[in-house]
Amino acid sequence: MANLLKPQKETTIGKVYAECFLMLTEHHFQCPQLQAFVVDTYKELLKKFLGGRTAPNSGLHAKFFQDLFERVPLLGWKLLKPLLKCFLGKDKTEARKCSLTSGEDVAPEEVKKVE
Repeated sequence: MANLLKPQKETTIGKVYAECFLMLTEHHFQCPQLQAFVVDTYKELLKKFLGGRTAPNSGLHAKFFQDLFERVPLLGWKLLKPLLKCFLGKDKTEARKCSLTSGEDVAPEEVKKVE
């Protein structure tokens, strides 16, 4: 996991680390004794990613989570609650902290309703 979070000079190395991590996740998630550990690990990774605490050229990005949710959909469902908590935060500071915009903070009242 450390190699996934560490910024890589070459994108191909980052892709290889991400692929290995996803393969290990698939394998360990199938084991009932390790499911809780895998879910907790990904909750922390998701919090780190959504909080903007990752390097721009690290292996932890939106495409990584998209691949994860496609490969292990049950894990995606188990991470739905933390995702919703982030996007539907309890107060303005929590919603601002979890914004996925390109580096700019968006307060909840600034988000336009889609009709």
